[in-house]
Amino acid sequence: MSLRATLKSLFWPLVEAGSGVLAGAVAVLVIARIIGAEAFGLGSIALGIVLIAQVGVNSLVHDALVRSERLSSKDIDVAFTASLCGALAVGLLMILAAPTVARLSKHDDLTNVIWAFVPMLVLSVLSITMIAERRRALDFNTVAIHQIVGRILGTIAGITAALVGFGVWSLVIQYTCASAYTSAAMYVLASRWPRLRMSWTRLAPMLGFCSPIIASQFMIYATNWVFLFTMGRWHGLVAAGHWSVATRIAESLFGSVMQAVYNVALARLALQQGAPERIRYSLLRGEAISSVAAIPLLVTLAVTAKPLMELLLGSSWAQAGELALGPLVGSFLLIRQILPSTALRVVGISRFAFIATSANAAVAIIGVLLWAGHSPFAISGIYAFSMLPGYLVISVAAARKFDLSLERRLLTLGLDLTIAVAAFALARSVAGQLEDSSLLLRIVVAGSTAFIVSGLLTAIARRDLFRAIVKLEPGTARSPVKGAS
Repeated sequence: MSLRATLKSLFWPLVEAGSGVLAGAVAVLVIARIIGAEAFGLGSIALGIVLIAQVGVNSLVHDALVRSERLSSKDIDVAFTASLCGALAVGLLMILAAPTVARLSKHDDLTNVIWAFVPMLVLSVLSITMIAERRRALDFNTVAIHQIVGRILGTIAGITAALVGFGVWSLVIQYTCASAYTSAAMYVLASRWPRLRMSWTRLAPMLGFCSPIIASQFMIYATNWVFLFTMGRWHGLVAAGHWSVATRIAESLFGSVMQAVYNVALARLALQQGAPERIRYSLLRGEAISSVAAIPLLVTLAVTAKPLMELLLGSSWAQAGELALGPLVGSFLLIRQILPSTALRVVGISRFAFIATSANAAVAIIGVLLWAGHSPFAISGIYAFSMLPGYLVISVAAARKFDLSLERRLLTLGLDLTIAVAAFALARSVAGQLEDSSLLLRIVVAGSTAFIVSGLLTAIARRDLFRAIVKLEPGTARSPVKGAS
């Protein structure tokens, strides 16, 4: 798999991710400012429940279809039928459970909002098999273009609804419109629509491969929702609104990019299932590229988050910028495990993703029970620390499977964290000298300082990986980057 071919495949997924970042940021910032932190927090708690369910039914067969070496129309039909039945069953459970969730959260209005999000779950699953077919064929651009359009239309509809006074319902309108457009577009473009057909013989291998992935995704979204629910219950809906914005700062940017990288890596590496050495080579070079790109962006966003929130949303939202530090540290750890986790799935080892997310969830729940009641900032710190166990699980598994140096990977992690902290501290110190200056000036100066310093330190510390990115050719993977992170 050449670097040029990989980057070409990444173009449209990254454009899609960029549109998701832009549309997500605009929607979050504009709608949050219009409807207020309390309504935004309420809508985010309801949306979080639906996203937990959505990731389960959408992941039911997707990765198995993309990874499949031989795919027939009957496989597509069975996968579609299973996904649709799963969506309807889970949607019914959500309707029944909504009053209980509202009672536990001490916010009765939550019931109706959860019910309103249920159609989005069904709409999104209608096209999931057609999306998987296109990704398997490396047709990323068609999927990306229509998901971009869907996000834009949803954002426009959501902001319009917020402006005319729909409050929390503007979030329902935004996400439902986006899901409806994407599904409709996939059906219009499809040469063949999936049909209702059930065959346990065909479905069982798909579920066998995807079940750890589903469980892993479920665990991730459920844990994130626990943090949001805890924030709302113990510190109020305003704090929940701040936390929702804080997490979306990280998730809308890095979550979208990681999803794009995952979809391309899964499809590309699946073509090399019989060549573990080439998978190892691709993994090393992919990690080299992602690591040197992520640190400057993360540090810059961490330094500018607070003044940026004040500038865009007003001084009452400054806490959201401070709370964003935990999710950004969490993103740092998630970025480092996305490629090794994908490589493990390609060779048929999907259980470690579930083990990793289970370890994260266990640490998160313990932390929440012990310290979450202290302050919103304690929850942010717990969130960051809870991502470490999963990173260690994936690192150990990948090191054993692909003959990588675990010690080198851990040392590199420590080095990168040191660089990030040093650049962050310096940029914060520079920004502190400008307290009496305008918010825009503080953002520009602190952000530039953070980006330049972290970029230079990363380039110096990882110069061997820069050379590897440029010079390494397939078949020479052992010498320049043996044991690289």
